[in-house]
Amino acid sequence: MIRESLREKSRLDDRIYFLEPQNLCTEALFEFAPQTDSRLQNIPERPLEPVSSTKKRIKIEIPQNYQEEPVISRLTSEYGLTFNITEAMLENSNIGNGLFDLELQGTPQQIQSALDYLWQLKVKILEINCS
Repeated sequence: MIRESLREKSRLDDRIYFLEPQNLCTEALFEFAPQTDSRLQNIPERPLEPVSSTKKRIKIEIPQNYQEEPVISRLTSEYGLTFNITEAMLENSNIGNGLFDLELQGTPQQIQSALDYLWQLKVKILEINCS
C-alpha cells in the first residue's frame, strides 16, 4: 500500500521501506514515530547562543613517568580544547621530563577542567597567561 502510493507520486527510489514490520519492537516504533515527529515540529526555533571562547598560554613540565601516556592529546579528546604546541623540549633519552609551551583554546570551563586534569596528574604548570 505504501509502495503503491509512492509509485503513483513518482517518489519511489532506492530507499528501503519497511512495509510489514517483522517484530513487535518495529511495529511499536512505527506507531510511536509519527507522534514524535509531530511534537518536534512544534518546538520553536531559538538562535544558538554564542559560546565564549578564550585562549590561555601555559608552560608545563610533564614528568618522565607519563612519557607513554597521551597527556596532551587528552586535552582535545576529553576536554574539547584546541591546542597548539608553540615550543617543546624533550630529552634525547627517556630519563628527563618534557617541557611544553601550549596555547589552549576553548570555553573557560573547558580550560579549567583541563588544568584540573593536569594538576591531578601532578604535571607542573610553570606559567599561565591569558590572551
